[in-house]
Amino acid sequence: MTTKPYAFGAGSVIALVDGKTPVKVGTLQDIEIDVSSDTAMLYGQNQYPVAIGRGKGKVEGKAKTGQIDLNLINSVYQQGTIDTTGYEKLVELEAGAVPSSTSYDIQVTNHTGFVSDMGVYYASTGVQLTQVDAGSEASGKYSIDTDTGTYTFASADADASVLISYTYKATTGQQITLTNALMGDQPVFELFLQEGFNDFGARTNTTMRLHRCISSKLTFPFKNTDFALSEFDFSCFADNLDRIFTMGIGT
Repeated sequence: MTTKPYAFGAGSVIALVDGKTPVKVGTLQDIEIDVSSDTAMLYGQNQYPVAIGRGKGKVEGKAKTGQIDLNLINSVYQQGTIDTTGYEKLVELEAGAVPSSTSYDIQVTNHTGFVSDMGVYYASTGVQLTQVDAGSEASGKYSIDTDTGTYTFASADADASVLISYTYKATTGQQITLTNALMGDQPVFELFLQEGFNDFGARTNTTMRLHRCISSKLTFPFKNTDFALSEFDFSCFADNLDRIFTMGIGT
């Protein structure tokens, strides 16, 4: 058996929370684990130390994934409740026409589950109209009934073609809300990593189990011309058996 295997690629990473379904980090791009310690150096009259002692240590890491996985975010950072009834979705520049006579109302297509206005523009000029309270409508000004998803315009805008942007609760997805929890209240999880390499016809594996971790940071770098590669950072600490990580190699 090879006792000094090579490793190639990102491997597989699974997050485990007690009592919860394990979550695999999908489309893993990379994972980095740093083990470091402070040191104290004892000097005499000469330039270099005569003794070095190791002090406080830390294990930190970061993993990058090509998937936006609410289950993973929930497991490693929030530990809340995922809303599986839908998510807030944006509709941009939905075409509408103000009626020629009272009432000067437009009810948007996705009025059921309407959440919020995201702007109204004249289709002919691109000029943005101003939202006002009901009863204060005038030329270039409109109001909204959020309960019914209805936009009300002034008689001065009769027959105007407009483009309406808004959000509504779509029923074809899910969402999670980050809440303002008490300090010190966070999920604790394990991470298991396996990486392998086919060495002269025999596949060898390197594994690591990080026994107790918390996530300190989430990153969602949305880009104009590339995939969004989200990242979570984590720090590790001792479990009830004083284990930080266990590392293994084998076939």
